[in-house]
Amino acid sequence: MKKTARMVKIGLTVFLFGALPLVIFTLITSKTGVIMGIRSFTVLSGSMEPTIPAGAIIFVHKAQTYGANDIIAFKNSAEQTVTHRVDQTLINDGEIFFRTKGDANKVADNEFVPENSVIGKEVFFVPEIGKLTMQLKNPYFFIFLILTPTIIFILFELLNIKRELEKEIEKKLRAQMGASYL
Repeated sequence: MKKTARMVKIGLTVFLFGALPLVIFTLITSKTGVIMGIRSFTVLSGSMEPTIPAGAIIFVHKAQTYGANDIIAFKNSAEQTVTHRVDQTLINDGEIFFRTKGDANKVADNEFVPENSVIGKEVFFVPEIGKLTMQLKNPYFFIFLILTPTIIFILFELLNIKRELEKEIEKKLRAQMGASYL
């Protein structure tokens, strides 16, 4: 029992101090590029599968140039953030445009993406985490995710305190019993 409790406590500690910074980093980069210019987005569709599955979190960084086969995140004309691969680069009157295509799509996107609409180029992605971050936007789930391990951690600490108090009481009782026989 003690070994299991200790393993659970270690697991919760690793989660709280290991996963929490990753979650916070992802939440911050989903709103702004203040951390080294990195932005993160949740991939909602399967248009980039199998390369990037739906539910992944993609991290992008602004680049000097973008070229064929780069995976970029950009705002489309409907102001939605899209992550697709650059299929072709076009220059029209000195302006650079990109023809993009999802890896799972048979045809290229209808719209050309102006260079100033590109948010950044893929640095890395983490599969499945996007599903969790989508849930984190729900305040009840966020509170549950933070409070549950914290409450369990506190309960284990209270149990340790109780054990230590019992040891102290037992020690004092033995001392009193020993003194009464003298």
